[in-house]
Amino acid sequence: MLRFLFFLFLVILNVNLFSQSSHYVEVGGSGIGGGAYYFPQHINITVGDTVVWENVQGTHNVNGNTQTFPNNPESFQSGSPQGAPWTYSFVFNTPGVYDYECSQGNHSVTQFGTVTVSAPLNYEIYSENKDFYFDNLKLYFNENILPVSFKIFDVKGVVLQDVVNYNYSDFSLNQLQESGVYVLSLFSDSKNLFSNYIFVK
Repeated sequence: MLRFLFFLFLVILNVNLFSQSSHYVEVGGSGIGGGAYYFPQHINITVGDTVVWENVQGTHNVNGNTQTFPNNPESFQSGSPQGAPWTYSFVFNTPGVYDYECSQGNHSVTQFGTVTVSAPLNYEIYSENKDFYFDNLKLYFNENILPVSFKIFDVKGVVLQDVVNYNYSDFSLNQLQESGVYVLSLFSDSKNLFSNYIFVK
């Protein structure tokens, strides 16, 4: 019975892992005397989800460019400000916290927002993929994916480690002093991006 329940849990987990969602943000307001807005202003999504911005009033854009926000994991931008109606969508594949604003006139005073992207626990990668694994506060990498680049985020999306072209088989995580859940995003020239939770007791 326990084996069946565990199998059922894995099936449900994997169905949830690969179901992406769309999230809608309304864009509007004139911006003269206040009033330009994104609604909702702050949203939380999962890696692979799509955010769709719908302009219902006024002249606006969505500017999440890394030139404006250098801490964004990657750029997204709808282009120059345009009058309503329009829609713009972006698929977020890298976890982290993304800032964005409207670059029309003084709109950024009130028209700004955040998208927080979390990575789900990928059971298949975590348990069956032997290219990397986590044990005893260390990350271990197989030689066939070296060099690797990776980022470690806390659950709020703050980058705690940003390592580029790492060429060794293990990496110490002793700097993660508090117990809890962290998010690992790993990049390799020879493999696709992997995202996973790291549990620290």
